[in-house]
Amino acid sequence: MKRMLALGFATLVMASRAFAQGGVTSPGTMNLAWNDCWLGVTEAMNLNSACTSTTGIAAAAYGSFDPPSVLPQFVGMSAVVDLQTTSPGGTLSPWWRFDLARNSCHGQRLVHSADFIADPGSCADFFGGQASGGGNFQTPGPFLLSPSARIREIWAVALSSAAPVNPGTEYYAFKFVLLNSLNDGYTLDQCPGCLDAACIVLGQMNLAQPAPTPDVILSSGAQTFITWQGGTGSHACPGALPARRTSWGAIKSIYR
Repeated sequence: MKRMLALGFATLVMASRAFAQGGVTSPGTMNLAWNDCWLGVTEAMNLNSACTSTTGIAAAAYGSFDPPSVLPQFVGMSAVVDLQTTSPGGTLSPWWRFDLARNSCHGQRLVHSADFIADPGSCADFFGGQASGGGNFQTPGPFLLSPSARIREIWAVALSSAAPVNPGTEYYAFKFVLLNSLNDGYTLDQCPGCLDAACIVLGQMNLAQPAPTPDVILSSGAQTFITWQGGTGSHACPGALPARRTSWGAIKSIYR
């Protein structure tokens, strides 16, 4: 993961050092959807898959936001996403172990991005392909019973590119892409778990401007969770996945 973040990381560090560490809870909204941002014609809350392919994209999840007011010097965002599955045995199945190395069947087959240039354009694209940052996949999730994981996203432009974002506009924030492809030497029979149901919840998003302006903390929206293969059934979704207020500094510390 650190290798993936190397390109452009200097820009991210320069920006994040100037961000405030605190935050204020905001009436703005955040949303999560499959296929496109929440406003897109093709967006979906649930995706089902036959799990028979080892090529292309299994699914792409998009985070987006609508700020509560004009943020005149917006530079970036951070987000926390929690995931819980029905994997048997109390641990994530091999197909969901994106945190493992490539000598596992599906390790590193989760791609994090804030480049939306080739996407449908259903939401506004503040970053314009210029954001630096990355994502992190941690299992088990720190506040969930296994099988679970936590995804963290942090993306920013250089301070010189700070610019306004406006209320009443939904902006692309991040996306993560689940790949069908397996690592060399593995077959689908050796990599079970794609058929496990999952609930994926966007618990918090921080909108950042240069310090001393505090982060704007978003914690609600019209669609803050998505499901895979119908969701986790008896595990409440999203009730089983509590949000936790987390500062920009705490999130960016995982990349040091």
